[in-house]
Amino acid sequence: MSAERKLRKIEGEKLSSAGRIRNSTKNSRMYWMTLVAFIEFSVIFVATYIASVVYHISAYGKFSQANLYLAFSFVLGAFYVLACLIDNQYDPLGEKWRKDGISRAMVAIISAFSIFLSLAFVFEWGHYLSRGTLLMQLVFVTVAIIFVRVILVQRFERAAQSGQLQSLGIVVISFAMTDHLANYISKLCSTSDRIVRSYDINVSRFDSEKSRNRAMAEKIKQIRNECRNSDIDLVVVIYEAMNRTDVVKVVEAFYELPLRIRLLPIGMTPFMQRSRVVETGQFPTLEISTQPFSLFDHFLKRTFDLAVTIPALVLFSPLLLLVAIAIKLDSFGSVLFRQIRHGLNNEPIEVLKFRTMKMKKSQEKFQQTMKDDPRVTRIGRLLRRTNIDELPQLVNVLRGEMSIVGPRPHATVHNDMYANQIKMMYRRHNVKPGITGWAQVNGLRGATDTCDKMRRRIEYDLYYVDHWSIFFDIKILLMTILSKKAYMNAF
Repeated sequence: MSAERKLRKIEGEKLSSAGRIRNSTKNSRMYWMTLVAFIEFSVIFVATYIASVVYHISAYGKFSQANLYLAFSFVLGAFYVLACLIDNQYDPLGEKWRKDGISRAMVAIISAFSIFLSLAFVFEWGHYLSRGTLLMQLVFVTVAIIFVRVILVQRFERAAQSGQLQSLGIVVISFAMTDHLANYISKLCSTSDRIVRSYDINVSRFDSEKSRNRAMAEKIKQIRNECRNSDIDLVVVIYEAMNRTDVVKVVEAFYELPLRIRLLPIGMTPFMQRSRVVETGQFPTLEISTQPFSLFDHFLKRTFDLAVTIPALVLFSPLLLLVAIAIKLDSFGSVLFRQIRHGLNNEPIEVLKFRTMKMKKSQEKFQQTMKDDPRVTRIGRLLRRTNIDELPQLVNVLRGEMSIVGPRPHATVHNDMYANQIKMMYRRHNVKPGITGWAQVNGLRGATDTCDKMRRRIEYDLYYVDHWSIFFDIKILLMTILSKKAYMNAF
C-alpha cells in the first residue's frame, strides 16, 4: 500500500471515529429530549385529567364522560409538547432549557390552552367545558410543570457533570489575550459545558504582512481540522478591535463546519447586556443599546406609580402632618429639605425630603451624612431609621419626576465626585430615579465615601435598568417593607 493511500486510510479512520463520537452525542441528546417530552406530556395529561375529576366531583358531586376528558387531556398535552418543540426547549443542554426554562414553559402552557380554546369554539365543545374546569386545569398544569421542570433541570445538570449526558463541547480561539484568557474561559462555561481546547493565535512576531498571513492561514487550518475531528458544538472567538480582519478569516474557515460560531469582542461586553440583531435598511445590525422601556412599559410603570402613590398619600397624610409638627418643635428651620439631584436623562430635579439635619449655612461644602453625625436632629434619627424621611418624594412621583422604584438619585455634587472614575455611571439615569431601589434593598445604603462603595451601588442600579419588569418593581417594593437589608446603614 502506497504512503498516500495509508495517509488517506488514517484520515478516513479519524473522520469515521469523529463521526461516530458526534453521532453518539447526538443520539444521547436525542434520547434525553425524547424522554423529557414524554415526561412532560404525561404530566400535562395526568394533571389535566385529575383537575377535571376534582372540579366535577367538588362542583357537581359526580364525574361523567371520562373518555371525553381523557381525549381533552391528550390534546392539551400534545399541544404543549408541540409548542415546546417548536421553541426548541427540549435540548437538555440548550440555553432555552437552562436559563429561562420556567418562563418558556409558561408560554407553552398559555399557547396550548389558547389553541385548545380556539378549537373548542370552532367545534362547539363549549357545552362540555365549564370555565371552572378550565381554570382548575390551568392551575394544576402550571403547578405540575413548574415542579417537574425544576427537578428535570437539576437532573440534567447532574447528568452532564457525571458524564451520563455528553456536555456541550466548546473551542475558544483568542487573539493575543493570553493574560486574560483563563478569566474569560471560566465565565464562558455553565455547569454543563466543557472547554475542549483553547487556542491563542499570536502572529505578531512576523515582520512582513505576507509571512503573517501565511502563518495565520496555517494556524486556522490546523484548528479547523482538529475541530472537524472532535466532538465540538460551539466555537467562541475572543478578539479585540485590532483583530477584526483576522476574525473574518476565522469565521470564513469555520463556516464549513456544522457547528455554532460566536464572537466575544473584548471591550464591548459591558454594552452588550441587551444586544440583539435587528434589520436596519437592508443590513442586519447589532443593536447594543435601546430604550429601557417600550411605550407600553412606560404606561405600565406610570400606572403602577400612580396606583401606589395616590393611596399612599391619602393613607399617610395624618402621619405626614404629625411628622411636620414634630420637626418644627424639634429644631429651627423648614419642614422640607429640598435638594437638586439628577433625574431622567440627567435632567436636574428638586427632590423633597423631610428635614432631618440642623440647618446649615449656604456656603458650607457638601458632606454626606455619616454614622452618629452630630448634624442629625433627634427626630431626624428616627425618620432616617424608618425611611419616613423619604415619604415627601411621593409628591415627586406624582409630578412625574420620580418613580416608586428606580435608582436612588444622588446629589449632583456627589455624582460629579465619581463621574470620571466609574464608567457608565450616568447610564443609571436612563430611567427615572426611585424612592427605593435594587441597591437599597440589598443593603447598599448609607455613605458612599469610597469609589468601591459607589461602584458596587452603581452595579446594582445598572442591573435594575437592564432587567426591569413590573414584577421586579413589586418585588423591590415588598423587600423595602419586609427585608432587614432595606434598613441597613440607615443613619
